[in-house]
Amino acid sequence: SRAAALKKVPVAKLCNVWEPGWPPPPDLKLGLDKIVYFVRHGQSTPQIAADRRGEEFLDPPLTAKGSKQALDLQATVGEWEVQLVVISPLTMALQTACIAFEAQYEVVFVATPLVTEVYTDLPESQGRSAVDLMADPKLTGLPRFQDVELDLVDETWWLSAENDRMQRFAKWLAARPEHKICIVTHWGFLHEVFRNGQVLTPQLGNCHWVATQWTVNS
Repeated sequence: SRAAALKKVPVAKLCNVWEPGWPPPPDLKLGLDKIVYFVRHGQSTPQIAADRRGEEFLDPPLTAKGSKQALDLQATVGEWEVQLVVISPLTMALQTACIAFEAQYEVVFVATPLVTEVYTDLPESQGRSAVDLMADPKLTGLPRFQDVELDLVDETWWLSAENDRMQRFAKWLAARPEHKICIVTHWGFLHEVFRNGQVLTPQLGNCHWVATQWTVNS
Protein backbone atom coordinates (compact mmCIF):
# COMPACT_ATOMS: atom_id res chain seq x y z
CA SER A 1 0.00 0.00 0.00
CA ARG A 2 1.02 3.63 -0.40
CA ALA A 3 1.07 4.10 3.39
CA ALA A 4 3.40 1.13 3.82
CA ALA A 5 5.67 2.43 1.09
CA LEU A 6 5.92 5.81 2.77
CA LYS A 7 6.96 4.18 6.04
CA LYS A 8 9.90 2.53 4.30
CA VAL A 9 11.45 5.81 3.15
CA PRO A 10 14.73 6.18 5.08
CA VAL A 11 15.08 9.27 7.26
CA ALA A 12 18.09 10.73 9.01
CA LYS A 13 17.90 11.49 12.72
CA LEU A 14 20.13 13.86 14.68
CA CYS A 15 21.79 11.97 17.53
CA ASN A 16 24.90 13.92 18.58
CA VAL A 17 26.30 17.45 18.46
CA TRP A 18 29.83 18.62 19.18
CA GLU A 19 31.34 22.07 18.91
CA PRO A 20 34.92 23.21 18.19
CA GLY A 21 37.27 21.86 20.84
CA TRP A 22 34.98 19.01 21.85
CA PRO A 23 36.02 15.40 21.10
CA PRO A 24 33.80 13.43 18.67
CA PRO A 25 31.31 11.07 20.32
CA PRO A 26 32.87 7.71 21.27
CA ASP A 27 30.19 5.67 19.47
CA LEU A 28 30.78 7.37 16.11
CA LYS A 29 30.45 4.72 13.37
CA LEU A 30 32.19 6.16 10.33
CA GLY A 31 30.80 4.73 7.12
CA LEU A 32 27.43 4.03 8.76
CA ASP A 33 26.42 7.29 10.39
CA LYS A 34 26.61 10.64 8.64
CA ILE A 35 28.80 13.45 9.89
CA VAL A 36 27.29 16.81 9.01
CA TYR A 37 29.09 20.10 9.63
CA PHE A 38 26.82 23.13 9.78
CA VAL A 39 28.41 26.49 8.97
CA ARG A 40 26.61 29.80 9.36
CA HIS A 41 27.34 32.29 6.57
CA GLY A 42 29.73 35.20 7.03
CA GLN A 43 28.62 38.70 8.01
CA SER A 44 26.22 40.16 5.42
CA THR A 45 25.45 43.79 4.64
CA PRO A 46 22.04 43.87 6.41
CA GLN A 47 23.68 42.77 9.65
CA ILE A 48 25.45 46.11 9.95
CA ALA A 49 22.48 48.23 8.81
CA ALA A 50 20.22 50.23 11.12
CA ASP A 51 17.14 48.98 9.25
CA ARG A 52 17.46 45.72 7.31
CA ARG A 53 13.99 45.76 5.74
CA GLY A 54 14.87 47.93 2.75
CA GLU A 55 14.57 46.50 -0.76
CA GLU A 56 18.26 47.31 -1.30
CA PHE A 57 18.96 44.27 0.87
CA LEU A 58 17.34 41.80 -1.54
CA ASP A 59 19.70 38.79 -1.61
CA PRO A 60 22.62 40.79 -0.18
CA PRO A 61 26.33 39.93 -0.34
CA LEU A 62 28.90 39.52 2.39
CA THR A 63 30.66 42.51 3.85
CA ALA A 64 34.45 42.71 3.59
CA LYS A 65 34.52 41.33 7.14
CA GLY A 66 32.25 38.46 6.10
CA SER A 67 34.57 37.53 3.23
CA LYS A 68 37.52 37.55 5.64
CA GLN A 69 35.57 35.31 8.04
CA ALA A 70 35.03 32.80 5.23
CA LEU A 71 38.69 32.99 4.25
CA ASP A 72 39.70 32.27 7.84
CA LEU A 73 37.68 29.03 7.68
CA GLN A 74 39.81 27.53 4.93
CA ALA A 75 42.28 25.73 7.18
CA THR A 76 39.51 24.32 9.36
CA VAL A 77 37.35 22.93 6.55
CA GLY A 78 40.44 21.33 5.04
CA GLU A 79 40.58 19.03 8.08
CA TRP A 80 37.00 17.81 7.67
CA GLU A 81 37.49 15.84 4.42
CA VAL A 82 33.86 16.35 3.42
CA GLN A 83 32.58 14.90 0.16
CA LEU A 84 29.66 17.26 -0.36
CA VAL A 85 29.04 20.96 0.36
CA VAL A 86 25.34 21.87 0.43
CA ILE A 87 24.59 25.57 0.15
CA SER A 88 21.63 27.88 0.58
CA PRO A 89 21.08 29.63 -2.78
CA LEU A 90 21.32 33.05 -1.15
CA THR A 91 24.38 35.04 -2.22
CA MET A 92 25.82 35.39 1.29
CA ALA A 93 25.90 31.59 1.68
CA LEU A 94 27.21 30.94 -1.84
CA GLN A 95 30.07 33.39 -1.25
CA THR A 96 30.86 31.83 2.13
CA ALA A 97 31.02 28.30 0.71
CA CYS A 98 33.02 29.21 -2.39
CA ILE A 99 35.61 31.13 -0.36
CA ALA A 100 35.90 28.67 2.53
CA PHE A 101 36.18 25.60 0.28
CA GLU A 102 38.20 27.21 -2.50
CA ALA A 103 41.11 24.77 -2.08
CA GLN A 104 39.02 21.62 -1.55
CA TYR A 105 39.08 20.36 -5.14
CA GLU A 106 37.42 16.98 -4.58
CA VAL A 107 34.15 18.19 -3.09
CA VAL A 108 30.82 18.47 -4.88
CA PHE A 109 28.90 21.74 -4.45
CA VAL A 110 25.09 21.71 -4.55
CA ALA A 111 22.79 24.68 -3.93
CA THR A 112 19.31 23.79 -2.67
CA PRO A 113 16.37 25.72 -1.16
CA LEU A 114 16.13 22.99 1.49
CA VAL A 115 18.80 24.72 3.58
CA THR A 116 17.93 28.37 3.06
CA GLU A 117 16.78 30.89 5.66
CA VAL A 118 13.30 30.49 7.16
CA TYR A 119 12.44 34.19 7.54
CA THR A 120 11.38 34.72 3.94
CA ASP A 121 9.43 37.91 4.72
CA LEU A 122 12.74 39.76 4.95
CA PRO A 123 14.32 40.98 1.66
CA GLU A 124 17.66 39.46 2.70
CA SER A 125 16.03 36.02 2.66
CA GLN A 126 14.50 36.42 -0.79
CA GLY A 127 16.70 35.08 -3.52
CA ARG A 128 17.35 35.23 -7.24
CA SER A 129 17.17 32.77 -10.10
CA ALA A 130 20.15 30.73 -11.26
CA VAL A 131 20.35 32.94 -14.36
CA ASP A 132 20.66 36.07 -12.21
CA LEU A 133 23.20 34.45 -9.92
CA MET A 134 25.36 33.40 -12.87
CA ALA A 135 25.41 37.02 -14.07
CA ASP A 136 26.59 38.46 -10.73
CA PRO A 137 30.31 39.36 -10.72
CA LYS A 138 30.40 39.04 -6.93
CA LEU A 139 29.84 35.31 -7.53
CA THR A 140 31.39 34.70 -10.94
CA GLY A 141 34.62 36.24 -9.65
CA LEU A 142 34.95 33.37 -7.16
CA PRO A 143 36.90 30.43 -8.68
CA ARG A 144 34.65 27.71 -7.22
CA PHE A 145 31.30 29.27 -8.11
CA GLN A 146 31.47 27.62 -11.55
CA ASP A 147 31.41 24.25 -9.75
CA VAL A 148 28.16 24.91 -7.84
CA GLU A 149 25.19 22.89 -9.12
CA LEU A 150 22.24 25.27 -9.49
CA ASP A 151 19.68 22.87 -10.98
CA LEU A 152 17.33 23.27 -7.98
CA VAL A 153 17.41 27.08 -8.09
CA ASP A 154 14.41 28.21 -10.15
CA GLU A 155 12.81 31.64 -10.63
CA THR A 156 11.00 31.77 -7.27
CA TRP A 157 12.65 29.00 -5.27
CA TRP A 158 12.42 30.81 -1.90
CA LEU A 159 8.60 30.94 -2.07
CA SER A 160 8.27 27.16 -1.88
CA ALA A 161 11.14 26.48 0.51
CA GLU A 162 9.02 26.17 3.66
CA ASN A 163 6.65 23.27 2.97
CA ASP A 164 7.48 20.38 5.37
CA ARG A 165 11.11 21.44 5.18
CA MET A 166 12.50 19.50 8.15
CA GLN A 167 10.83 16.27 7.05
CA ARG A 168 12.08 16.72 3.50
CA PHE A 169 15.55 17.54 4.79
CA ALA A 170 15.69 14.35 6.90
CA LYS A 171 14.68 12.21 3.90
CA TRP A 172 17.05 14.02 1.56
CA LEU A 173 19.99 13.61 3.95
CA ALA A 174 19.28 9.90 4.37
CA ALA A 175 19.19 9.41 0.59
CA ARG A 176 22.54 11.08 -0.09
CA PRO A 177 25.37 8.56 -0.55
CA GLU A 178 27.99 10.77 1.11
CA HIS A 179 28.94 10.24 4.76
CA LYS A 180 30.75 13.54 5.39
CA ILE A 181 28.77 16.63 4.45
CA CYS A 182 29.00 20.35 5.12
CA ILE A 183 25.92 22.58 5.01
CA VAL A 184 26.43 26.34 4.63
CA THR A 185 23.27 27.96 5.86
CA HIS A 186 21.56 30.54 8.11
CA TRP A 187 20.56 31.07 11.73
CA GLY A 188 16.86 30.35 11.20
CA PHE A 189 17.47 27.04 9.46
CA LEU A 190 19.98 25.98 12.11
CA HIS A 191 17.46 26.76 14.84
CA GLU A 192 14.83 24.62 13.10
CA VAL A 193 17.23 21.69 12.64
CA PHE A 194 18.19 21.59 16.30
CA ARG A 195 14.69 22.31 17.58
CA ASN A 196 13.34 19.48 15.45
CA GLY A 197 16.08 17.21 16.84
CA GLN A 198 15.17 18.30 20.38
CA VAL A 199 18.66 19.71 20.91
CA LEU A 200 19.53 23.14 22.32
CA THR A 201 20.55 25.35 19.39
CA PRO A 202 24.27 26.24 19.56
CA GLN A 203 24.92 29.98 19.59
CA LEU A 204 26.68 30.26 16.25
CA GLY A 205 28.10 33.58 15.10
CA ASN A 206 29.00 34.36 11.51
CA CYS A 207 31.18 31.63 10.00
CA HIS A 208 31.05 29.62 13.21
CA TRP A 209 30.40 25.91 12.88
CA VAL A 210 29.10 22.88 14.72
CA ALA A 211 29.50 19.18 13.91
CA THR A 212 26.66 16.67 14.13
CA GLN A 213 26.14 12.93 13.92
CA TRP A 214 23.06 11.50 12.16
CA THR A 215 21.79 7.94 12.06
CA VAL A 216 19.71 6.70 9.16
CA ASN A 217 16.56 4.77 10.04
CA SER A 218 14.79 2.64 7.45
